Amino acid sequence: MSDLTDAKRAEIKAALAEFERRSAVVEEEMKPLQARLVPSQKRLDEIEGEREAYLEQFEDDIAGKCETCGKLLFVGEPGQRPHDDDPGIIYCALHGMTFADVLEAWRGAGELDEYQMKDRDNARKSVDDHVANGGLLSDIMPGVV
Repeated sequence: MSDLTDAKRAEIKAALAEFERRSAVVEEEMKPLQARLVPSQKRLDEIEGEREAYLEQFEDDIAGKCETCGKLLFVGEPGQRPHDDDPGIIYCALHGMTFADVLEAWRGAGELDEYQMKDRDNARKSVDDHVANGGLLSDIMPGVV
């Protein structure tokens, strides 16, 4: 049970009612503006439909867009798909995971099955080889989308 007095509860209710009243005034003011936006929104929706239809013909050639910068990536271009559980997430060559990111990701992985342990060991080997050849942990791991 709350320790608020009846007077404080009444004060809170009154304040909330005032917020609701002020919001209703602004919502009423917005109605004409929203009505004016309907045709523009319809045109935007039509353009989006056209865009999607156009892109469907290239779905085997387009990998997607970089999650960070939005760059369009074609299949075979440099980039990364760092999440096996969500292959739709991709990064361009400038925004991919660094070698340090990979180590950190495996550090917090918890209990692993035998396949995940092999993946972790392969990742560690890639990092070790990269550093042994003069690379830095801050370098972005190479990959292809």
